[in-house]
Amino acid sequence: MSLVPIFSFFSFYIVGGQDSSDSYLSSVECYDPPTNTWAPKAPLSGGRYGHAVVGMGEELFAIGGWDGSNNRLKTCERYSLQDNRWVGMGSLNVARYDLAAAAMEGFIYAVGGYNGGSRKEVERYTPSTDKWERVADLGTGRYGLGAAVVNNRLYAVGGYGGNNKVVEVFNPETNTWASEVEMSTARGYLAVVAV
Repeated sequence: MSLVPIFSFFSFYIVGGQDSSDSYLSSVECYDPPTNTWAPKAPLSGGRYGHAVVGMGEELFAIGGWDGSNNRLKTCERYSLQDNRWVGMGSLNVARYDLAAAAMEGFIYAVGGYNGGSRKEVERYTPSTDKWERVADLGTGRYGLGAAVVNNRLYAVGGYGGNNKVVEVFNPETNTWASEVEMSTARGYLAVVAV
């Protein structure tokens, strides 16, 4: 399940996920704290689990994942807050789930993930062309990692499949990843946020 606080300080969206009966959900809900209410929103085209969700501008982007039928997904969907509608968008080059994603400087980055093994691939989505392109790979393939942006640098943190204390930082100007100081505690399936 992905929890995305975007669009205003007064609402957040829950997109897809898995329920207690192991069903893969396509449902989307929005929570409004001032009224303490949940409202259903337009559903995804199909169930997604282990996907990444990023908010940019007045849109959400659901990226990759797993559909519960042994299918790792390349497909992505784009949601308009104003229209309450999901539409298909350009597919990833590499199908995967348990990936991380973040928005930086008008682009969306899909980082690592799992597809029969830990993935090193990183892709960048350009909304104006509706295309994903490969950028420099991670130094260490990982899934269940976290991602965040600080000062126009993309950080990939933790995860499974290698040294899960590792932290790498991506510089979009040089298209390179560099190692940062490792975390003191190894961890995967973590959440990362920039404050």
